[in-house]
Amino acid sequence: MDSERSSEFEKQPEHIQPRPQGYRRPPRNRKKRKLLGGFSLLMALLALFLLLGVGGYGGYRLYQKSLTPMEIRLAIPAVITVMVIAGLSILAALLCFFLRKQKKGMAVAGLLISLLLMVGCALGLYAYHYVFGNMEVDSEFNDKSDEELIVATVGEDGEVVRDTQPILESISKEEFEEKYQDKEITFELLRDYELPLEAREVFYPVPKESSYLKEGHEMISNYLLMGVDYSGASDAMMILSVDRYHQKLKLISIPRDSYMMIPEWNSHKKLSYTYYWGGAQMSVSTMNYNLFLNITDYIAVEIDQLGDIIDYVGGVTVNVDEDELYSLRKFSNISVGDCHLAGDAAVHYARIRKSSSEDTEINRQGRQREVIFSLLKSAQKMSITEYPGLIRECLSLCTTSFNSGELMEIAVEVLQGNYTLETNYALINEVEYWGGKFGEDNTFYCVYDMGVASDRLYRIIYEELYISAYPDELVKKKPPLEVPTIR
Repeated sequence: MDSERSSEFEKQPEHIQPRPQGYRRPPRNRKKRKLLGGFSLLMALLALFLLLGVGGYGGYRLYQKSLTPMEIRLAIPAVITVMVIAGLSILAALLCFFLRKQKKGMAVAGLLISLLLMVGCALGLYAYHYVFGNMEVDSEFNDKSDEELIVATVGEDGEVVRDTQPILESISKEEFEEKYQDKEITFELLRDYELPLEAREVFYPVPKESSYLKEGHEMISNYLLMGVDYSGASDAMMILSVDRYHQKLKLISIPRDSYMMIPEWNSHKKLSYTYYWGGAQMSVSTMNYNLFLNITDYIAVEIDQLGDIIDYVGGVTVNVDEDELYSLRKFSNISVGDCHLAGDAAVHYARIRKSSSEDTEINRQGRQREVIFSLLKSAQKMSITEYPGLIRECLSLCTTSFNSGELMEIAVEVLQGNYTLETNYALINEVEYWGGKFGEDNTFYCVYDMGVASDRLYRIIYEELYISAYPDELVKKKPPLEVPTIR
C-alpha cells in the first residue's frame, strides 16, 4: 500500500508542488459590499428631501403670498427631477439584488422610498393632466407676432401714441369672396364719411399733446374674454385687466355692435362678427388697432354651454325685474327680486336682448357681468377639493391662447393676493355714442370716438398711473344722442 502511494506521488506532474505538512487554506473573504445598496438609499433620500424641500418652500411662499411665476414654472421640472433620481435609486436597488456579495438591507429601504416617490409624483402629474388635459390651446394664435396682432407700444418715456397711420390698401371684392367663400359675409366697404351726420358728431380731434403712462403700468396686464354663440360670433366681449399694482381685477364690457375698423380689410364692420370672420386674431387685432390696447392673449367660451359651469357651482343669484321675469317665463321658480338661477336660466338671462321697449345694450351688458360676478362668488364658496373638477369643466368649454402653466400662474397670483373684483364698467356707459342702422344691409352699429374711448379705458385700467392729454370734461359721460336699443 505504501509503495502504491509513493508511486502515485511520483507520477504527479513536476510543476505541482506538494503541500507542506501543516498547511491550511486561507479563509475566504465573505464580507459583502454596501456600495449599490448605499447608493440606492442615498438617491432615494436625496429625491425625498428634494420633494419635501420644494413642497415646503412653495407652501411657505404661498402662505407668505410671495410665490413668483418663475417659482411656479419650476414645479413640474422639480417633480420630474425627483422621478429621475428615484429611478436611479430603483435601478441601483435592482442591480444590488441580482449581484452577489451585495448587502440588500439598504437597497430594500431605498427601493421602498423610491417606489413611493414615483407613485406620488405620477399621481401628481396625472392630476395636473386631468385638470388641464381638456383645454384647447390655440397654437396658431400663439405663432402670431405683436405686429400681426397690432399690439400698441409705449415709448421709453411712457408716451402713449394714438395717431395710428391709416391702412393704405383695401381688400378687393374678388380677394374678399375668394378668402371668405365659406363664410356668410356680405362685401361692403364702409368709411366714416358714409356715416349719418348725427353719428359723425361724436368724433373729436386728436389732442396735440401726448398722453403718458407712469412707472408701474407694466404691472397691469389686459386680456380679451369672449362669449361665443352657436353661430360663431362673439356675443359678449370683455377686457379682463389684472392689476397687480392696485391689486384689482377689472371686467370692462365692450359693445358687441361697435363700429370699428377691420385692419385686414381696411373697412369698418361690426366688432362681434370678427371672431366668426377671422378667429381670435381678427378680434384681438381689431381691438388693439382701434382702442390702442396691448392685448396678446384671450379666452373664448362657448356661451351656450356656460350653463354647465353655472350648474357645477350650484347656480347664480341675480336681481330680476318684471320685464326680465316675463322673458324668463318658461323657467319655473323665478320671481321678481334676488333670484337663484340654474344654468339654462342664467344663460338665458345673460342673453336677453329686449326685455322691454326701454331695454338697452347697457342693461344687457350689465346682466352679463352680473352673471359672471355671481359665478365667481359661487365658486369662492366651493371647497378646495372641488376646484380641480371646476377648472376641468371650465377649460373643456374654452379655446385660449394660454397654456396650462400660464393659467396656473395667474390663478395662484390672484389667489395669494388680496385682489378686489370690479365689474361695473361698460364702455358704452362711459363715452358719448350714437346707435342706429345704416349701410347696404341696414346693420345696427354703435358709433363712438375711438380716441376718446381708448382714453377712457386707460383711465379705468391704469388709474393714477395714466396722464391723459384729453380734457376731463370730454371723456366724462354725456347724454347720448340716441339710446341704442337691443336687437
